[in-house]
Amino acid sequence: MKRYGYRIASALLVCSLAAGCSASGGTEKGDSGKEGGKDGAAPMTISWLGRNQLPGTVMDKDTEAQKLLESKFGVKLDPIFIDPTSWQQQITARFASGDIPDVIWVNNVAELVTYANQGVLAEVPLDLLKQYAPNYYKDALDIDQRVLNLSQYKGKNYAMVKIDPIATVKRMSGVRQSWYDKVGIAKEPETIQEFEDMFKKFRDNDPDGNGKKDTYAFSIAWKDGSGNFGGAANDIVSQFFYTYGTMPSMRFVKDGKIVDGSAQPELKDGLKLLRRWYDMGIVDPEFVVDDSKIWHNKFIDGRVGFYGRTVWWVNPNGLATNALREKAPNDGIKLLKPPVGPNGSRGIVQDNPAGSGLVAFGKQLEKDPDKLKKIIQILDSAGSDASLTYSIGRVGVENKHWKFDDKGALQPIAPYDKAENLAKEGKTEFFAPWLNKAYQFGVLPKGVDGMLKTYGIGPFDPIYKYPLPSAKQYQNNVNAVVDEWLANFIVGKKDIDKDWDAYLDAWKKAGGDMLEKEANDIYQSMFKK
Repeated sequence: MKRYGYRIASALLVCSLAAGCSASGGTEKGDSGKEGGKDGAAPMTISWLGRNQLPGTVMDKDTEAQKLLESKFGVKLDPIFIDPTSWQQQITARFASGDIPDVIWVNNVAELVTYANQGVLAEVPLDLLKQYAPNYYKDALDIDQRVLNLSQYKGKNYAMVKIDPIATVKRMSGVRQSWYDKVGIAKEPETIQEFEDMFKKFRDNDPDGNGKKDTYAFSIAWKDGSGNFGGAANDIVSQFFYTYGTMPSMRFVKDGKIVDGSAQPELKDGLKLLRRWYDMGIVDPEFVVDDSKIWHNKFIDGRVGFYGRTVWWVNPNGLATNALREKAPNDGIKLLKPPVGPNGSRGIVQDNPAGSGLVAFGKQLEKDPDKLKKIIQILDSAGSDASLTYSIGRVGVENKHWKFDDKGALQPIAPYDKAENLAKEGKTEFFAPWLNKAYQFGVLPKGVDGMLKTYGIGPFDPIYKYPLPSAKQYQNNVNAVVDEWLANFIVGKKDIDKDWDAYLDAWKKAGGDMLEKEANDIYQSMFKK
């Protein structure tokens, strides 16, 4: 049975909806626009283009989730279903005909920009969200003010961002508990030197007890790429670079400007550290050909002892923790804070809490402000009431759809462990709103919030997922150059000092400096407050 928390981790924002959208985006005859049928008026009709987040399932109209929202808010919802495999074609045709839903699910920021340029979206000023979606607005600001950046284009706000409340703290790392105990660590490591001392014991002190010197501190899964959020490599080594104040393939603010961490001089210090550890036998020599699956199995099988991933993998009931205990029932993962660098910096690369989807609003709502406000209030209420979010999302009602197990984790109850049965009741996240903290902590084992605060430390890219004009042309080439050169620096095929300028030239020729400039231009014109 799949862990429910992990399935929820991929949860995307909501799209609710209503009936009777005409070709011009208006509503059926007789829709007064008044709320809930007051004074005998027909319920407000809201057309809502959502997305079924359970691939391979079919969701009907008038599901349990739809009826719950209609009853609670006194509206009529008309779901608009589009096959994800032909999403773009159908959306394009719908908009070209002038058929614009009131609520529009947007998969990413690139789509938002496209729709804004087509003139199909209503502007939704942040002050309007602050007034009519106070819970959403507060959650966004509590995480980071930059959460709201990705719903803006050319100085105007067009959407509500699907927030991932734990994104900025969800990556953590630690060691195999049995290894930590066996080699005799006197105190938890804090500095790079203390981490190195621990890693040498993992190499030398036979932590797996087989009488052979065949263990390493860690591998890197370099085959998956070191690009920001592009693979498992950053889950491990980003902290060893950030010890010196930068990370490869991550853009961050430096002296008021956006810079690419791949080209910062501080990167050389992290490379020299990894080069030394490679020469010492601390790093698995196969790291260049390892992908995330091989790397994960090496940790479970006992070849390496240091591991890093998101909370869904390393919590007490996580995927990696459970896989480890299947082989060694009494073992576990001991989490550690990232090492502190010479200037006091520490952290693992974290995610931008925005950008995994947005809810936008049809242009016609600019002429119907009461309906726009009502929709925003529905989204805000549905997102701030955890029990309501459960009921219209993929969790459901306690003791009917799910229950807590003896480890404090949510488990589905048959037949709701099958996606098709969830879809029949509308629990596809089609109507599930932005995720609040209460909702996410509800689907994680109890006590994980404290774990995140302690171990989930690190920066995130402030404009991650915002489309750079030249990204399609250059980004893959830049990532390939960075991965190849950094791997060669670590294994000694290139000299970090002598060949550094050649590396920077290759990075620029691949388009790195152009992407850095575009990222900074966007930051300066739109996001800097």
